[in-house]
Amino acid sequence: MKPIYPGLNTSLDTKNIRFKGEPLYAIAGQSYFNIHEQGQMIDPSFIERQNKLTETNWDARVQFSFQEYSSLSPADRLQLTQLHAIRWNYALLLYDHAISIAMAHDDYSDPRNTAQWQEKEFLQSLNGPKEIKKLYAGWFLNQVESAYGAITPKVESLFKKEMELAVDADLSKEKAIAKKVDQFRAHITQLEALAVNQTDEIKVALNNYNLAAIKFFILSQLNQIDTPSFKKDLEQAKNECDKVLKDPQSRVTLLTIALNNPAINITEHLEIIKNTPYLAKALLILHDSDISFQDSWEQVKDNTDLQKSLTTAYDYTNSGHFGWNKAHGNHGKNQTMQFIKNLMDSTDKSLGNIRAEMKQWIRGYGFFGQSSNLNNSSRLSFVSQSGLFGESATLFADMNEGQRKEAKQIILGYPNFN
Repeated sequence: MKPIYPGLNTSLDTKNIRFKGEPLYAIAGQSYFNIHEQGQMIDPSFIERQNKLTETNWDARVQFSFQEYSSLSPADRLQLTQLHAIRWNYALLLYDHAISIAMAHDDYSDPRNTAQWQEKEFLQSLNGPKEIKKLYAGWFLNQVESAYGAITPKVESLFKKEMELAVDADLSKEKAIAKKVDQFRAHITQLEALAVNQTDEIKVALNNYNLAAIKFFILSQLNQIDTPSFKKDLEQAKNECDKVLKDPQSRVTLLTIALNNPAINITEHLEIIKNTPYLAKALLILHDSDISFQDSWEQVKDNTDLQKSLTTAYDYTNSGHFGWNKAHGNHGKNQTMQFIKNLMDSTDKSLGNIRAEMKQWIRGYGFFGQSSNLNNSSRLSFVSQSGLFGESATLFADMNEGQRKEAKQIILGYPNFN
């Protein structure tokens, strides 16, 4: 892949490699001076040691002069050195990856043929399009700003020179893109860290979606989405994640990550979803029913009774009992989709109206709609466990047939308003 954005051709994880888990901006790489400083921690003491260096030590390949560098305050020099370090250390990540790919072949193939080497060459020579250089500069700036606060105008101007960009180039869009991408990556990392997501199948699916989503997002920002294949790859990667993720919280997190115009911004609502017992499943069944998050969020987020009813529908359709009889399964799913549609289309989402709709779900919709049977995986079974019709002293699974018939009559005769 041609260079379009950091982290697409190689992992940004610095654990167990030469950087020993330190951020790329924290360790000196190739210096502004012709001296060996690789591997030293970049801190105020590092900058103080550099104050002893003179113009004779200056690396003439740098795009700005020793005098411009010397005019900066120590704090500004620290920022600029961190920006310089992240550029060169990211190139070292790519170099190491390219070499490892070459060494993995029995005949030691040429590392220069890898995408990682080509991206490394781009970072060293900056011989790519201006739009790509701006994207990389924006990401480097955002990395340091996120850790240490705003970059001063003087520092940003000199770093633009280093990246062979005009001093007056506006990088606000590129920094905003970097913030969005970094936030997206952070949430993917959180998903990968959950105990329920530790299988190789899930890890591969999440990584593939991570790469596909960022690639699609960056190309769309560059107005380079000129083929349906990019969107197809993204949808395929997302569907694969949706297929292997079993945890409702993980699934709804994936659907609400703030990239590619999600319906819900995860930074605003993830904590609400985490702390509301029925909300994740309620949102997922809406998604599975092709009902927009954006249109339904305000209706669902504060209505516990609606959340419980939607969670009941989610648990029923995800109970895994539909496989033995396809016709029966399709009937149950179709009845449930009608139930959800009626719930969400209604302007009255009070408990009374929700109960009335759940009773109709049990009875069945339409001329060919069949009433729920009495088995453990029936609509009746899940409704009885919803908590919306009182609590039975006996679990539905422990009831005999006579008790189940009685439970059905109790629910169907239960007052909508009490």
